[in-house]
Amino acid sequence: MTSLPPGLVSVRQYAEIPRLPNGKPDLPALIAPSDVDSEPVGDLRDSLRRAYEQALGYDQVAESASFVQLGGDSLNFVEVSIRLEELLGQLPHGWPEMSIRELAATDRSVPEPSNEPVAVPSTALSLSKGTIDGARRSRLAWLDTSIVLRALAITMVVVVHLEIWGVRGGAHLLLGIAGFTFARFQLSAIRQSDRIVGLARSITRLAVPSVLFIAAVVVATGEYSVANIFLVNHYFGPPEWTETWNFWFVEALVAILLAVLALLAIPKVRRFERRHSLLLPALLVAVGLLVRYDVFGWGEVTMRYGRPYMIFWLFALGWLAQRAQAAWQRVAVSGVLAVTLTGYFPDEPVRGLVVQVGLLILIWLPTLPVPGLAARLVRGLAAASLWIYLTHWVVWPFLLNRLELPRLLVVAGCLLAGVIMASAVTIGQRNIARAWRGAVIALRHAPTGTELDTTARSIAVTR
Repeated sequence: MTSLPPGLVSVRQYAEIPRLPNGKPDLPALIAPSDVDSEPVGDLRDSLRRAYEQALGYDQVAESASFVQLGGDSLNFVEVSIRLEELLGQLPHGWPEMSIRELAATDRSVPEPSNEPVAVPSTALSLSKGTIDGARRSRLAWLDTSIVLRALAITMVVVVHLEIWGVRGGAHLLLGIAGFTFARFQLSAIRQSDRIVGLARSITRLAVPSVLFIAAVVVATGEYSVANIFLVNHYFGPPEWTETWNFWFVEALVAILLAVLALLAIPKVRRFERRHSLLLPALLVAVGLLVRYDVFGWGEVTMRYGRPYMIFWLFALGWLAQRAQAAWQRVAVSGVLAVTLTGYFPDEPVRGLVVQVGLLILIWLPTLPVPGLAARLVRGLAAASLWIYLTHWVVWPFLLNRLELPRLLVVAGCLLAGVIMASAVTIGQRNIARAWRGAVIALRHAPTGTELDTTARSIAVTR
């Protein structure tokens, strides 16, 4: 095996190896990206495979693979679900763990194509199309609850920072959702493969672009510190709130995920988690609550709601909520939520209520209805939630203070900027992965020193 991540491995089938006039393999032809969009769409399984390949950056995926097995995470969950819904309509519950073959078998809405051509009057066709489009626009779309909550939470963060309203809690709700999606995707992949490389890759996809963006902001503005660049301001930053704490959520999330990665790197811990899927997150919640209730007597800690070790329990609580499948388990986790979040923000009781209600909805409702016209907007905001959080600190001062735009228009500008940035980063990551795959293939087919020496001797003998 190559030990490379699946997304960096390209597997293709050729009737014969393309060769140069001198008989050597034609490497540019071998590594050239396949034009998947120009290929005719075959059956539903082929369409689903192409959807996964395009969204996750693979050259080819097997029909037995699932979203979880392919290394999917919360960063690409929204895009994949959009592509699949275009093919299948309403997705079945638990689709991330279903193989492509199983997903194709769930579709019952697509009629078998007929070989007999049917003449349809153009006027009837246009009326029918208008009626169908109108129905699609007016109907409700049932979206995954985590998608809806992520979109609402990140919008709440922007609105609060612009002082349009004062109800906070969006960022801490996002932290709980992060724990939920971690258990749903990355941890499920670890359980199946007993390898942590997928989690490490997800952390890299989160941390590296964040570090590069913050570094660019530091260089351009000079308003942040080196500690911000390396996501360690919570350790080396000032003890009171300053602008250097603006990126606390990303810092906390990366630090928590790195701690979980180190924990799951221990084989005994992975085996324990497979045998006791509820017990491990419950123990982590218990450890976090010791800090939350100040059992160690550390006293009042400044910036306690932004330090990773003091808010880790919220991530673990989301993890526990995802693993609670039976009704009695969800009732128990709901009780823990009610007790531990009550009074957590003593000066802002509504803030704790926002986190409570959001996580309870996540536990009990797998999907939520959204007006059809708003579904695409909600999905876009959820997919770009990380970049909306990062970029809005730069965008809103410019739009509000320099351009003096109305605050609601500034909110729209912040959300749009984050969506655009997220799309650009996704495209950039795919191009980098494609270039890396090409370089790996080229190096693998490059002539060795022995081959070069043999070629040189042959040339000398010929002369």
